[in-house]
Amino acid sequence: MKRILLVVLVACGGSPAPKHERPPPRPTYDPRELAELADGFFDLLATTAEVVEAHPNDCPGMAKELDQMLETSAPITTRMKEVAADPDGARALNDQMKRHDADTPAIVDRISKGLAPCAGDPTVRNAVDKMPVF
Repeated sequence: MKRILLVVLVACGGSPAPKHERPPPRPTYDPRELAELADGFFDLLATTAEVVEAHPNDCPGMAKELDQMLETSAPITTRMKEVAADPDGARALNDQMKRHDADTPAIVDRISKGLAPCAGDPTVRNAVDKMPVF
């Protein structure tokens, strides 16, 4: 009897059928956190404008202060990248960032004009290349 059972087990593969696992639940995002991230990113843009305007002819000083600012803002930008990696999170974050749409063009213009005197400086370009894009 034991041999028959062993033969049957071997013939059937000897192991139970795999379980069908459910995919993990999709993450949910707290609208308050997303609003804080969007506000933090807008503050980062505003601070960038202030930094570049404060150093019109001091490219090394501009680069140093931009690098420090980016280091300080890393927790915000890192979390934004995490959220933006998920399609649902990216949509929800984008909705929150739209609250700043009216003010963003002026800030971007200030940044562009402020960077112009140091556009050819490699340390400033290196700092600008580190800036997150969302």
